[in-house]
Amino acid sequence: MDYIGWRRRWRDVAGLTQQQLGERVGGSGAYVSMIENGERALTKRSRLIAFASALGVSITDLTAQPLPPRSPEEYAIYRIAPALRAALDEQLADDDQTWPLERWRSQLAIAMTVRMACDYTSLAATLPELVRQTRHLADTDSMEGYTYSAEPPGPQR
Repeated sequence: MDYIGWRRRWRDVAGLTQQQLGERVGGSGAYVSMIENGERALTKRSRLIAFASALGVSITDLTAQPLPPRSPEEYAIYRIAPALRAALDEQLADDDQTWPLERWRSQLAIAMTVRMACDYTSLAATLPELVRQTRHLADTDSMEGYTYSAEPPGPQR
């Protein structure tokens, strides 16, 4: 997202000079030039939105992101984003089944293992429900007094 210089064609097609675009986004022509030449990163989402709006294009058009997946692994990562958004944003119902803490710990260990193994297909299948369950546990008092350890659960000694 930080280098969009090769996308300057949007400014050219819109018939805008660097100065005109700079004024529309609250900057200057020099600012636009630095962004187009890769000398300045466009890292703030609000600035990216301002540029896309000023040019009348989508952020996807401007950045050429996200790229379509080229492999099953990339597809797994590509499809996980909406599922994670839903797990983070959905309203939890009072009658949702909450995992027992030991199941949560076990699923967390599995997620950590498949992530370290770069098994993104398994991670995509595991992580959204783990996030949803974590939210559910956090919204209840089920985790009171629980301390997280990075060590996967093993046999109790």
